Amino acid sequence: MPLPADAPKAAIDEIVSLAPGALAERMQLLAPYLHRAYAKNTVRVWRSNWRMWCAFCEAIGEEPLPTSVPVLERFLVHGANRGLKRATLEQYLATLATVHDLARLPNPMDSLEGGLMWKALRRERLVKKQRQAAPLTWETIGQITNRLSGIDAADVRDHALIVVAYETLMRRSELAAMNVDHLDFQRDGSCLVFIPFSKTDQEGEGDHRPLSAPTAAVLRMWLDRSAISEGAVWRTIPPTWRGEAFMNRIAPDDVARIFKRRALRAGLPADTISGHSTRVGGAQDLIENNFGTAAIMLAGGWKTERMVAKYGRKLNASRNAMAQLQRKRAGP
Repeated sequence: MPLPADAPKAAIDEIVSLAPGALAERMQLLAPYLHRAYAKNTVRVWRSNWRMWCAFCEAIGEEPLPTSVPVLERFLVHGANRGLKRATLEQYLATLATVHDLARLPNPMDSLEGGLMWKALRRERLVKKQRQAAPLTWETIGQITNRLSGIDAADVRDHALIVVAYETLMRRSELAAMNVDHLDFQRDGSCLVFIPFSKTDQEGEGDHRPLSAPTAAVLRMWLDRSAISEGAVWRTIPPTWRGEAFMNRIAPDDVARIFKRRALRAGLPADTISGHSTRVGGAQDLIENNFGTAAIMLAGGWKTERMVAKYGRKLNASRNAMAQLQRKRAGP
């Protein structure tokens, strides 16, 4: 569900209210700009992380601000023992860095001591890396869609969702936010999908992603089947649906659940399937077909090469210089 318009302001106000008195006054000066400068979901994450941090500090008898490297180490170890992955812990550290900036306090993690502490935890393998989402490539998507009918409403929706997600390389939040007026069907049967904002487009410049004619036809089938002509493209289907209108927009978490459920029904291992599996699979298919990193970044809206390199790590291992040399030596 979309966040209320005043959600960022409320979140920032809560962060300020939980700070010690004198620091709260400092933070209040920048708060009006902060909630306007960042996306609603970013601010929502800050509030959630800040609540967790304040609860931890209260439990151990420490002030949330200013903090120190030893307290941060206790927090990180506590989180790791609870099973939190490295990416999640780094998200907490990023939130705390922002709050320290807001309070005009030095961030302990910027110190040599903080950097060494975090490196030591990673080196000791106490902090585990997050597992990469399993890829949904075009081949595995075919195994899923071959089992879907053109009659059942959920089958039609899920077929369209999966192939649109793959071809556009959209993030799950972008998929959930798709509206009918974002679609521009072309004369040749293809379609352009407009993405008004994204994780890497915080200023809302927007982007267009193409759909092939076959995928656009599957999308049209869903829109016709559901009689959706405006508003959200992807909507929930009640278990007891009897033909009434679909009302509720799916949430980003629903995208992951749909991908996982459909993979399971197709007999695919689904324990690491996530809402980003089509992005991983699409990137791997592009790498496999010799598209360059710059072209892949443009297709999927990546701002840096890091994620593309990560998704293609195993594929590129079989294509490195030594692997190519050995294949040449082996001959035809």
